[in-house]
Amino acid sequence: MRYSLNQIEHTVRKAVRGSGLSWGVAEDAGRAARWLHMVDFPGVTLVASVLSQFDHGAEESQKVATTNISRTEGGEIMALQPMNERLSPLVVGPCIGDWANALGIEPLASSQDIAIENVACPLVLVGYCGVAAQQTQLAFSLHWQGFQMRCTASELRYMGEKMESHFENQIKISSEMTNHQHPCKNDKVRTTRIGSVVVDSSAWKQLELLSYQTYVEATDSSRLSGAGAGLNDND
Repeated sequence: MRYSLNQIEHTVRKAVRGSGLSWGVAEDAGRAARWLHMVDFPGVTLVASVLSQFDHGAEESQKVATTNISRTEGGEIMALQPMNERLSPLVVGPCIGDWANALGIEPLASSQDIAIENVACPLVLVGYCGVAAQQTQLAFSLHWQGFQMRCTASELRYMGEKMESHFENQIKISSEMTNHQHPCKNDKVRTTRIGSVVVDSSAWKQLELLSYQTYVEATDSSRLSGAGAGLNDND
C-alpha cells in the first residue's frame, strides 16, 4: 500500500490520539513517523508496534521521571526513566523535542547529552531526532549498544548491526553544531526525500482502527454544536 507523507503523518497522529495520548503528543508522533519514512525507515510499522505494546490510556504509561541533571566537562547530562518498567518512545519522544528546542535558542559551546533508560522500540526516537534537526538546524547523535546514528535536517548517517532493537536499557542522545561533523567511511548514508512511500498494510489497518476512537458519535447535541449538517438537512 502506498501513501503520501501527509497521509502518514495525519493517520499516525489520529491513531496515537486514539490510543489515549494527548493531541500534542500525537502531533509529535505524526511528525516523527513522517521523518522516518523520509529516510526509508518503516515509521508506520514501528508506531503500530509500539501502540500494540502499551496501554497509553493508563496514567503511569504517560509519565517520564527525570532522575538527575549533572554537570560534566562535556556539558549537561539529563537522565530520563519510566515510572514503571519501561518507557514508550511515543511518550518520551516529545521530551527530546523540548530539550532540543531549548538548546537551539543559543549557539552551543559544547555537546549537550540526554540519557534515556529502559525504552522500547528505540528506533522510533530517531524520528524525533530528525524532526529536532529540522527545527533547530543542529545535528543529533543517538546511540545504544551495537548501533549509532547522526542526523541533520537533510541527512542520516548510521552504523551497527543492532538497529532493530526491541528494547534498550540506556540510550544516549547528543547534540552539536552541524559543522562539527566527522563522517566515517563505514557509515551508511540516507538523505531525506519526499513523495509517496509503501507501508505495511496490516500496520496501516491497525492505525486506522485506532483513529476511529477520535471520531465523535453523531447525536442531536453534537449536531447542534456544529458537527455535520445540523438537525435540518435540506440538501
